[in-house]
Amino acid sequence: MESAKTFFSLSRIIGRIEELLRPAMEKTFWLKAEVSSGRQKGQNFYCDLVETEESGRVKAQVRCTIWGSELSRIKQRFRDQGLDLQLDDGTMVGMLCRVQFHPVYGLSLRGIDLDPALALGEMEIKKRAIIERLKAEGLDQLNKKKKLCLLPQRIGLITSDGSAAYYDFMQTLISTGYGFSIEVADANMQGERTEASVLRSLEALSKIDLDLVVICRGGGSKTDLFWLDNEPIARAIAHHPHPVWTGIGHEIDMSVLDLMAHQSFKTPTAIAEELAGAYDGMATRLEQARHQLQSSWNHRWRQDSSWLGNAQEGLQIGVRKLLTLQRSRLDHRMEGLRGRVQKGLEMGFRHIVQAESKLLSKSLSYVKENRHQVKERSGRLGWSVKSRVDLEMNDQKTRRSRFKKNRLLLPLLHSRQDLERRRMRLTGVSVERQIEEANRKLLDAKKILRAHDPARTLDRGFAILESETGEPMNQEKEFSLGNRIRVRMKNRVLLAKIEGTEERKD
Repeated sequence: MESAKTFFSLSRIIGRIEELLRPAMEKTFWLKAEVSSGRQKGQNFYCDLVETEESGRVKAQVRCTIWGSELSRIKQRFRDQGLDLQLDDGTMVGMLCRVQFHPVYGLSLRGIDLDPALALGEMEIKKRAIIERLKAEGLDQLNKKKKLCLLPQRIGLITSDGSAAYYDFMQTLISTGYGFSIEVADANMQGERTEASVLRSLEALSKIDLDLVVICRGGGSKTDLFWLDNEPIARAIAHHPHPVWTGIGHEIDMSVLDLMAHQSFKTPTAIAEELAGAYDGMATRLEQARHQLQSSWNHRWRQDSSWLGNAQEGLQIGVRKLLTLQRSRLDHRMEGLRGRVQKGLEMGFRHIVQAESKLLSKSLSYVKENRHQVKERSGRLGWSVKSRVDLEMNDQKTRRSRFKKNRLLLPLLHSRQDLERRRMRLTGVSVERQIEEANRKLLDAKKILRAHDPARTLDRGFAILESETGEPMNQEKEFSLGNRIRVRMKNRVLLAKIEGTEERKD
């Protein structure tokens, strides 16, 4: 015969379990587990604490509650150490617990405290593992090898739109007065949406022609920073087509993104100041180059002016010397010509006198001879030929009249006057005229040289085209499109680039 069964009420059984557990509920202990199914309801936080095997299978699981008063104290303790309490699913925690048992809700744990060192250690271990994998693949140097232009102007900015980092970066750039072009890609810089939004922004900016991509965020706790210790984001930065700069906002800590970036900075303001510094440095170098160019130009100008002055003075001295030499040569030739003319005139006069004397002597002797012959013939022929003798005498008189002195001297006198006129033309009056004519021609040449002086051309409002090296432009190929030229005006030099040419329609 079967014995009678004894049935106990559920409450009695639960009470007995609670009675057995009461010694354990009075003790506290530390445990290490992962947070699962975490949720905050009111001021309280509810979750499951789980332990998993390497295969991912849950090995142990228990419910846990952190009441509002204790949760506030724990958060404050984390903040005192520069951390934000993150109790997301999968977060490994070191929790101080106490066993609690409720007749309705059963066995659970009550979280009393959390160890910040364990949370920080777990994040650091995760971060180091990511860094080791990336370095083993050589990805930490890929973006650093991207060539950055000397003066980045087109900037892609990845940050939370309207955040303190956004305003610090933008205001610093605006205050410089330089014309930066900023493409802003809004992204979450902490929280569960960080990875997806940052990757989306990197992908969008990779399709735009940019000089640089900047990822920045403001200050925050160490746990906030670990949202950026993200392996997919780090790989995207390493393979990004543009150089990437990071300014995460931590003075001491270095994030995974900082290690992958082309260059990292402590704050967004530091990035903006670096960009502005590049332009300031270039402005300084350009100003120094301008001063150097101005100094070189002034030196060259003084040299050329001195050379032109010396050349002008040398030309004037040379002209004066040439005039003096020519005048001396003309005087010498004039003296020689005057002597030769005087000598020729004297010789001519002597020849004329000698010819006149000879002619007169011959005429008289001839007359005497003829007269004697006439007398002899008259004696021999008698009075019969007297008429013929008279005729002959008349003929002799006529001939004698033809050889009169005045008749012969008249052509000689005309020749002498002609020689005198020629001598007068060769006197100093004609030479002075030649000298005056030469001086007039020299003055005209000097006026022409002055009129073609480039400085006078510039004074009249014209400009001189020169090549980029300062040489005159006189060949058709020097006016090719894209060539750089110098436009020299009176008080300045303009640097220009040939964008087009037109045919003259004269």
